[in-house]
Amino acid sequence: MKFKVILFLSLLLLFQSTSAQNEEEEEEDEDEDEEDIPGHMQPLGSSSELIPVEVRDDLPDPVEFFDKYVKPSRPVLFRGAAKKIPSFNNFRNDTYLKENYGDWKVQAEKGKKENRKQPAIKMSFGKFLKKYQKKDMYLVSDLHKNSPMIAEAYIPRPLLCDDFLKRIDSCIMWFSSGGTKSVLHTDSFENLNCLFDGSKELIMGHKKHGSLFGVENTGSFSKVDVDSVDMHKYPDLTRVPWHIAKMEAGDCFYIPIKWAHYVKSSSSRNLAVNLWWHEMLDFPNREECKEQNKKEKDFEPFATRYKVEPEEKKTITISFHI
Repeated sequence: MKFKVILFLSLLLLFQSTSAQNEEEEEEDEDEDEEDIPGHMQPLGSSSELIPVEVRDDLPDPVEFFDKYVKPSRPVLFRGAAKKIPSFNNFRNDTYLKENYGDWKVQAEKGKKENRKQPAIKMSFGKFLKKYQKKDMYLVSDLHKNSPMIAEAYIPRPLLCDDFLKRIDSCIMWFSSGGTKSVLHTDSFENLNCLFDGSKELIMGHKKHGSLFGVENTGSFSKVDVDSVDMHKYPDLTRVPWHIAKMEAGDCFYIPIKWAHYVKSSSSRNLAVNLWWHEMLDFPNREECKEQNKKEKDFEPFATRYKVEPEEKKTITISFHI
């Protein structure tokens, strides 16, 4: 009887030891499986080698811009282009901005990591300029709707012909003390963004991979955590060839419509102005545009060149992401 008890206890201990060992091996296998998934619990874009976008040192005319970039849906960075804007240094000077536009009513958002459920705060531009360096705030305001700052806005050469001008929807200023992060999202507008201060890094995916982004609707966003991507929850993101663009102060960057992108800014003062325009599938007045653009400079004042076509205008919701 004593022998049977000892044998039973020995077998029980052996079983428990084997079970514990098997559990440890299963946990190790799970850990190894997680480690084998490229980019798992890492920042967005870590799942593959990033593809640099094209960089140019000049501004093309509208026809070349359309043929080489808009129609084939190719992003392009225009290095140093914004430094030619006459108001470039005005945007970089808080004293100038406060003295000239301090009473302008603007919209700001709390926090520097995008939260689309958070309502905007209305305040004077002067109050924002007083607070933004000390508090986590982000200004997002349309310059061409009842804004005196439209006098500082300029349209770049690639858009300076009537076929593009009449499709412009908004001219948005994005302004913070830096360190902002957007969600992964797509836009239902073409986008040309010029950076006046700070730097930005954009991780982007071609619109042809739209079903892989986890974005439910065009002009919407994904719930993926861009700082730590759960590849078990979003396995399709490993199949996306990610592109990268690095903007410095003075650069302008074309973001094609419906391309998914995530934007993070440097930790220093960051100010950008972008133009959104409605998609143009073809060039209806190509020859007229060529002639018109021969007389243009690299940048022309927004206030004098903007074309309004009421029947084509649409209202958009401005979201904090650039």
